[in-house]
Amino acid sequence: GEFIYGIVRNAVYRVSLRSGEVRHLAGLVAEHGDADGSGANARFNNPAALWGDGRYLYVADTGAVRRIDLSTKEVTHFANVNSRGLWGDGKFLYVSTASRIDRINTSTRDVSTFVQGLGAPCSLWGDGTFLFVLDDDAPTSAIHKITLETGAVRRVAGFPSERVGPGGIWGNDGRIFLATGRTIRSVDATTGEMNVVAGDARLYGTEDGAAADARFVSPRSLWGDGRALYVADESIRRIEPAAGMRSFTIPNLGADSWVTNRAGPLAVSYARVQPAVGNSAPEGVAVFTLRQNGVLVSETAVPATALTQCGRTYAEINGAVNTGIAIANPNDRPAAISFYFTDANGQSFGAGDTTIAANAQIAAFMDQAPFNGSGQARTFTFSSSLPVGAIALRGLVNERSEFLMTTLPVAPLAAASTQSVVLPHFAAGGGWSTQILLVNPSDTDIGGNVQTLTPAGAEFGATSYRIAPRSSAVVDVSETGAEIRVGSVRIHPNVGDPAPIASTVFSSVNGGVTVTENGVAETESGHAFRLFVEASGRFGEPDSTRTGIAIANSGTEAAILNLDLRDLNGVPTGSSASITIPAAGQVSVFLHEIPGFSNLATPFEGVLRISTASAAGISMIGLRGRYNERGDFLIATMPSVNEDAPAVNDEKVFPHIANGDGYATQFILISRTTTSGQVRFVSQSGDPLTATIPAKP
Repeated sequence: GEFIYGIVRNAVYRVSLRSGEVRHLAGLVAEHGDADGSGANARFNNPAALWGDGRYLYVADTGAVRRIDLSTKEVTHFANVNSRGLWGDGKFLYVSTASRIDRINTSTRDVSTFVQGLGAPCSLWGDGTFLFVLDDDAPTSAIHKITLETGAVRRVAGFPSERVGPGGIWGNDGRIFLATGRTIRSVDATTGEMNVVAGDARLYGTEDGAAADARFVSPRSLWGDGRALYVADESIRRIEPAAGMRSFTIPNLGADSWVTNRAGPLAVSYARVQPAVGNSAPEGVAVFTLRQNGVLVSETAVPATALTQCGRTYAEINGAVNTGIAIANPNDRPAAISFYFTDANGQSFGAGDTTIAANAQIAAFMDQAPFNGSGQARTFTFSSSLPVGAIALRGLVNERSEFLMTTLPVAPLAAASTQSVVLPHFAAGGGWSTQILLVNPSDTDIGGNVQTLTPAGAEFGATSYRIAPRSSAVVDVSETGAEIRVGSVRIHPNVGDPAPIASTVFSSVNGGVTVTENGVAETESGHAFRLFVEASGRFGEPDSTRTGIAIANSGTEAAILNLDLRDLNGVPTGSSASITIPAAGQVSVFLHEIPGFSNLATPFEGVLRISTASAAGISMIGLRGRYNERGDFLIATMPSVNEDAPAVNDEKVFPHIANGDGYATQFILISRTTTSGQVRFVSQSGDPLTATIPAKP
C-alpha cells in the first residue's frame, strides 16, 4: 500500500512509504481513555494491534475493538472484545483474547469463538488460507498455523527457552517474520526453520546497520509491503528482506527509487538486477553520496552494467588523484582475472593475476593490492575467465581534505567504432574547467580531432590528439574569465582509426577549493530518452536538489524536442514542453527552467521523456544539481535510457555499493516498458546482504 500505520503509546499515526512523512491519525500519546471522537478528540487505552481494509482501520484496544474511518478520522467502538492481536480478511476480523481466537463478522458485528485451547495468543497475521498466531505462553511459546476454512491448528515453530513477548508478526512468500525481544526473526512457514534477520537479543539500542549490527529497544509491531519490513520500535524502522533481495515492478514510463543508510562502519558490496522470466532488465543507476563532518561533499552515479569478460579504463595515480576499480563476480564459481597497466608511450607493465571467489567482489585503488600500479599508468586493462561486472571510480582529495568521486567508464574491448563521438556537455570559465579523457581501445596508434561547440553550434575550440597503443590522452578545456561557457564536444577520429573511449571530468573551484568534480561518458545518439528526475527544496538554498538536462543536437539541421513529465507510476503530471536546438547546438537547463515546468510542486520524483523526430537524433545526459549544508553547489551526472537501444533480458550488475562511514547509496531503476524482477544484494564475500535503512528514502 501507499501508507503504513503505527501505534505510539495511546495514539495512532500514518506514515507515507514514499516520502516518510508522518501524520497523526487519532488519539493522544500521553492520554489514555475510552472515548470515541474525531482525531485527537478520541482516546485509546493501550492499543496493541492494527488492521485496515483501505476504508477503515481497526484497533485492538483494551476491552474493545475500535474502528477509525480513514477519510474522516472518526473513531467508534466496533465490538466489545478484549484483544491483544488483530487481523482481517475483509469478511471477518480475527482477534486473540485469553486462550482463544474469536471471529467478528464485519457486516453484522456478531462475535463467535473460532479456536480454543491456545496458551496466550497475541499477534496475528493471515494470508487468506491460514492464520498464523504468535502464542506467548511460557515455557511453550510457539507459532501456530490455523486453517481458516476448518480451524485446524498446527504448531509451526517453538521457543522452548524464552518468552517471545507480544511482538508483531507478518508473512510473505512462505516466510513468517517476527518482532520478538530485541530481534527480528524469519521462520519458514512449512519447516519451522528460524533465523535472525536483524538485531541481537543481548544488546539494546537504536543503531541502524546490517543484520546483527542493528539494534532494537522493544519492537512490538511489524508490517511489510513485499519489498521491505517496517518495525515500530522507538521509531519506525525499515529492514530490507532477509535474503538480501528487493522486488520491483516498474510500470511503463515509471521508475523505482530507494536509499540505503550511511550509519555504521563502511560496508562494501554489489547488487544483481535480475528481471523476471519474459521481462527485460531495467536500466539502473546507483548514486553514491558521501558526508564528512556532517556535510555532503560528493555525489557520483554508477550505472548498472552488462556483464563482460574484458575491459579497459582510464587510470591516474598522481598525488591527490587516484583511480579505483571494482569487479563483481556473480557466477557460482571463481573468476580468474588477468590485468596490466599501460604508460603514456604504449608500453604495458605491471601484469598480474587474481581470483575472485564465486559470487564475490573486489574493490581497490589501482596502487593497492592486488593491482599495485604506479604513477606511470595511463590505462588499466583486464580480462576474465567468466563474465563479470566492472566500474572505475576516480577519487580526488581536495584542498579541504574532502574526497570527491567521479565515475569512469570501463569499456569492453570489442570492435571499436570509427564514427565520431558526442559528449553532450562541457563547462569552462567562472571557476569551471573540463578535462576530456580519451582511451585508445586498440593495439595501434590512433589520432583525430577534438572539437568543442557552443550552444548555438559554433566552434568554441579545436585540438588534435594522438594516442599510443592501449594508452590515453587528456585534452583540457578551460577559460580564465568569470563567464561560465557551456556546450558540447565532438571527437572525430582520423579516417580508418577507431574512435577513442571518451569521457569528461569537469570541476568547479571556488575560493581556491575544488568543491565538486564529476564527469560525462559518451552517449549514443537516439530519438527518445527517459531520465529519472527529482526536485526538492528551494533551489539555491542548502539541501535543495534539481535535475538538469544537457542535450546535444547530432545533426546538421535544427531539432525540435518534445518533453513529457511523468510521476514514478508513469502517470502524466500535466507538464509538457517543446524546445528547439540549433544544428550542432546544445541546451543545458534545470527542470524548473523548462517552460511549463516552473511551477512543479516539490518534493518530486518522476521520469522525463524527451523525444525528437530529427533524423540524426540527439545525445543527452542528466545533471543532478545539489546545494549542500555549506551552500556549495555539487553536481553529478545521471545516465538516461535510450529507447533506440535494444532491450536486454539478461541480468545487470551494480559492481560497487558503499554504505556506512558517511556513505549512502540511492538506487534508481527505470525501464522502457513495464517490467518486474528483483535486486539481490551481495557482500564482498558472496553472502546475501541484509541491511536496515531509514523509513524515509
